[in-house]
Amino acid sequence: MKVIFLTLIMGILCIMHTKAQHSGGCISQETSPISKQIHVAKGTGNPQMDRWLDREATILRGFFGVNPGLLLYNDSLVNNPGGYASSVSESATYPDGTIALGYNYLQNMYNYSGNFTMIPVVAAHEFAHIVDCTLKVTPAIPIYKELYADYMAGSFIAYSTNQSWIDISRNFRWIVRIGDYAAINDPDCHGTSLQRMAAFKSGYDWFKSQAQAGNKVLGKDASGAARGYLNLPEEKMVSNK
Repeated sequence: MKVIFLTLIMGILCIMHTKAQHSGGCISQETSPISKQIHVAKGTGNPQMDRWLDREATILRGFFGVNPGLLLYNDSLVNNPGGYASSVSESATYPDGTIALGYNYLQNMYNYSGNFTMIPVVAAHEFAHIVDCTLKVTPAIPIYKELYADYMAGSFIAYSTNQSWIDISRNFRWIVRIGDYAAINDPDCHGTSLQRMAAFKSGYDWFKSQAQAGNKVLGKDASGAARGYLNLPEEKMVSNK
């Protein structure tokens, strides 16, 4: 029933067009380095946040099993604040692509929550896109890529935090509060708020159930679960390395 319901709301809700604002497609289609497309910043302007991001990036790389670079950029200069993921590497140190996070968007999350607990959700979403680019899990339909990333982000948050679901869901609702009603094949189509929250919660619940059963799982295991959640065939997972 879950898959049928998900398919129905994908087909019905995501074909709707509105002028609603949203974060925009967060997978760069450009072949040039992402640093050439944005105004790269040296930091967020908050030294404590910068140190925390460095530590969190190490945890994210370990969980997801990929090693992308992490950049910050001035998102006040672009129309789509938030984050981007690119399969193009910026250096040999980080061979698995590049993630860029807008520091104004991060600061807004900090202002809302009063701590850094929201930021891993966005970072994990972008790391999941890198996993998808590496393993080619999802088809070339934007909404599958975005809901896959939301599911994976939910799994990571279950792995990395002891926060209650009430606190986590409150934060995630802020991130998806506007929703996205772009056409299903539009690169901006992230899914509606309902779809995104369902994917995130399913990833969170899956990891917690695995942990309670005594199973040690990481990002590669979550990827298989996300593929099943989206009803994607197993043969979609083909490494490009």
